[in-house]
Amino acid sequence: MVGYRNGRPLRKSVYGRTKQEYWEKALQLLNQSPLALLANADKVTLKRWLERFIRDKAPEVRQNTLENYQQYFRYIVADLGGILLTEIKSAHIDFLLRSLAERNLSPSVRKHVYHFLKKALRKAYQLDIIPANPADKLDAPKGGTVRTTSAWTPSEVKRVLAAAEGTRWYAPIRFAITTGVRPGELFALQYGDIQGSKVKISRTLLAAGPTPVFGKPKTKSSERVFHLDAGTLAVLEQYRYLVEEERALAGSRWRDFALVFPSSLGTPVSINNFRRALRSLAEAAQVPYRTPHELRHTHITLIRRKADVKLVSRKAGHADTVLTDKVYNHPEDDDLKAVALPLERAFGG
Repeated sequence: MVGYRNGRPLRKSVYGRTKQEYWEKALQLLNQSPLALLANADKVTLKRWLERFIRDKAPEVRQNTLENYQQYFRYIVADLGGILLTEIKSAHIDFLLRSLAERNLSPSVRKHVYHFLKKALRKAYQLDIIPANPADKLDAPKGGTVRTTSAWTPSEVKRVLAAAEGTRWYAPIRFAITTGVRPGELFALQYGDIQGSKVKISRTLLAAGPTPVFGKPKTKSSERVFHLDAGTLAVLEQYRYLVEEERALAGSRWRDFALVFPSSLGTPVSINNFRRALRSLAEAAQVPYRTPHELRHTHITLIRRKADVKLVSRKAGHADTVLTDKVYNHPEDDDLKAVALPLERAFGG
């Protein structure tokens, strides 16, 4: 049963040569409607429900959140994936959390897994698929020590850029370090967002892939305009030739989103791929690995030594600039140009 028509149950039939083939087809129907899930809830596993939950959430959350959900999903299904959704008990969740602790996952990760599972089970409860949320009876794991955000030093920046020179990652890494944009903002940037030396940040990447999802930046103050230095503009101009070469090589496979930093097929770059590239380049440069977001932290840490902190905060799009604006007028265009520092000046040569 997949729903109702004129008050009567609406049924669809599927056939398979094997039981496995039948269930694969049947579960595709179950995913189409909450009514179908309700009517067949005794056949739906936790794994299947979490897959549906993540798919439904994909358009609503940012890309890094979606990637985190997928990682939490893998942790959960390793222990509980085959259990029927209607049979999940508090004891199962307690077992999962103990299992994660035995695998030496941090308290922070265990806490995030718990909240993700609780949220997914709450949705099943709201749809009357389960009579109660078993996660409600358990306390969230205590959070551990938050990892301190780190930044590259000027000499480390120089070594990483030297290692990246000649690769497709040089331009996006340099742009991220010299502007302080967030990873999602970096890979959502379009040519139309750059007018002369001015860059307008008005959207962010929520999900990559063949059918990417874009959305508004993190906060209202994240929608901002800043200037680029001449060196970065020259790098972008050179990078555009590389993109054109990749477009020609891709031929009919190219998907045109007018992105400044696309993948080799024109689609947005996955943050996971960017993370792997950074790890590889850091190893080649023999410097500590820094995450995509820590490129932003590197920018802010180094440039604030050279420019007014209020202008730096404004350029970075920090939410607390709302408070700054109460005691400081909106900076003029010439003021914003002051924080478009050349790489050599900002990072000490």
